[in-house]
Amino acid sequence: MMHPAPNLENLKIATLLGKVKIPSDDEYIEAITKSGGNPIVFRPGDPLEFAEITGILLSGGGDVHPKFYGEEKESFCDEPDEERDLFEFQALRHFLSSKKPVFAICRGIQVLNVAMRGTLYQDLAHQIVNGLHSSHKDQNHLTREEKRGLRHLVKIKPDSLLSVYWGEEIEVNSRHHQAIKQLAPALSASALSSDGIIEAVQSQNHPWVVGVQWHPEAREMFTIFRPIFKGFIEACKKHKA
Repeated sequence: MMHPAPNLENLKIATLLGKVKIPSDDEYIEAITKSGGNPIVFRPGDPLEFAEITGILLSGGGDVHPKFYGEEKESFCDEPDEERDLFEFQALRHFLSSKKPVFAICRGIQVLNVAMRGTLYQDLAHQIVNGLHSSHKDQNHLTREEKRGLRHLVKIKPDSLLSVYWGEEIEVNSRHHQAIKQLAPALSASALSSDGIIEAVQSQNHPWVVGVQWHPEAREMFTIFRPIFKGFIEACKKHKA
């Protein structure tokens, strides 16, 4: 039986951002729009009404509270925003249970891993002493522009969703002091950095649930990373159809 093609204006993507608007918020919105989606912004405290929403994007931001993965907060963990944590966990439950596409970026991959019963390094430089790439070390001395300029290669696992977009490896704009420690049981690592840090994941139980530790939405990188946004939007079209 033939199904009509989805109306792109109605291909609504829940775009979860922080409570306070920051300049980089616009990059997520632009990336979804350029890829054929209609971004609907949600911020902590907004009503979680997802009846007409086809997929969800979790954006970057601050640290997840360690209590949500069974640990005490260490001094080297930044001050968490529990309201945002709980808001995003609740939203994720809806999308995971309904098998809708999920695209989790930077903080988002960490929220996804914790929501699915994984854990995090509270600070890579404190908890992994040797062999870390410079993108995973203390960056407080760097300017915003210098942080945005950090790059390193990741190796992509064969047969992963990412391998369809980029093959065996890609250079990414990854900058973070936290990362996945214990991978959630239902997730698979789909890309690793040279120091062994998990840089991307996908769900074993969902058609399209993907998390990346880098920033594919960044304007200066969007041409390179457009394929993953297109893949996300295509998955949303398939779900809607």
